[in-house]
Amino acid sequence: MKKHSIIAVIIAICLISCSKSDDQSKSQRGNIVGLNIKDAEYIYSAGSQMQGRSTESTDYRQIKIDGEDLPLSWIDSNGDTIRVESATKVWNINEEYIMVNTSQPLNNTDPTALKGCSYLVDKQSEAIYDLKILLSGETPITDKNGDIFMCDIIQSRASVKGSTGRVLYKIHTQNAPNLKIEEYVKVTKGSYTISTNGLCFHSGRYIRPSVGTKQYVIDDFTPNTTSADAFTSFDGEVLYLVVNNMDGDLIILKLDESESGEISASIVSQIALSSAITASTIPTKKNEDRGTIVIQFGGSFEFSPTSGEISKLPINLSGFFRDDMMEDCTVINTQGAMFKVVGKSKLEIVLWSDYSTKYIDLADKGIDITSTYSVDGSDLLYFSGFQYRESKSVIGTIDVDGNVEILESTSAPITDLIQTR
Repeated sequence: MKKHSIIAVIIAICLISCSKSDDQSKSQRGNIVGLNIKDAEYIYSAGSQMQGRSTESTDYRQIKIDGEDLPLSWIDSNGDTIRVESATKVWNINEEYIMVNTSQPLNNTDPTALKGCSYLVDKQSEAIYDLKILLSGETPITDKNGDIFMCDIIQSRASVKGSTGRVLYKIHTQNAPNLKIEEYVKVTKGSYTISTNGLCFHSGRYIRPSVGTKQYVIDDFTPNTTSADAFTSFDGEVLYLVVNNMDGDLIILKLDESESGEISASIVSQIALSSAITASTIPTKKNEDRGTIVIQFGGSFEFSPTSGEISKLPINLSGFFRDDMMEDCTVINTQGAMFKVVGKSKLEIVLWSDYSTKYIDLADKGIDITSTYSVDGSDLLYFSGFQYRESKSVIGTIDVDGNVEILESTSAPITDLIQTR
């Protein structure tokens, strides 16, 4: 089914779902053991959930691959379906699993328990696996063995005395339903980058091999480092470090790991910067259109893994990287461009092909943007918004040339849309 057709179906369901009950939903009699997501192509919510409220439950529904709309429902041990009412967020993790976060544990006998939990759900068997902790599925990494890496949600650790940063967990999926959850690294500051081989850079300084417990530091490979970050190859298998040293050089190193977990590094590119730069991180983005890596560090640079060359770009893309973004900005990367949404209506578009820039203002069309998202393999930016001149909610797309197309309008805005296939 085409993307536009799917959205049209969702809109139609939104308009009637409030007045039509779901007969198959029953009260729970046995323990919850599954989720009815087999053959689901999309999971969505429609309502007024407040953005950022991770503990507020949301009403989720699903669209099957044949276009049938159904409520998202738990399956209990008696085979009955129970409407999902405690879900706070649904994430698509990989081809095999989704993850559902809940406001309280399932099958819990203590009604006062308020601790949120995450559940991994097998898309084919519909079985659920209790992960016992609350995780974020925003940037999951699946390694070559099918094991999954995810961080805990920071808010869930706020009440833990003396806790700082986040914990990156490895979920060993080879022995389902007896999943093993391993505390992989503690990310004390900044972010982390991990290859599909399990080689992990974190906290702006440390490198953890895929085997063993020994960790390395940047200075083991290049001395006098002042800033460091990492990125992976386009297939995810190779981990690169990008570092700045006291001499003012920008250096890219390729890391290799032996079977025993010993790590070695080789310099693949190096460029002298024109002036000293003070920054704690060196953020990067992948430009799949050109097969290059964009590096932001006192200016915008482009690294070609094919040629090994670093060149300075004629445009400064600092506003498209998180550390330099304004609070009211959102950046979405699509296959064809970077889209920066400023406030409710202004957009800046930078094409990946040649880094040319376009500006548009949806105020000319009387539209305020409320949410944005991208679809894998598409150049389009999808958005939901409010068309205030007609007093209606709309869903539309913006292409890389800045052309806006309104797909549908509704009185029930979609607040979350998850593609599961």
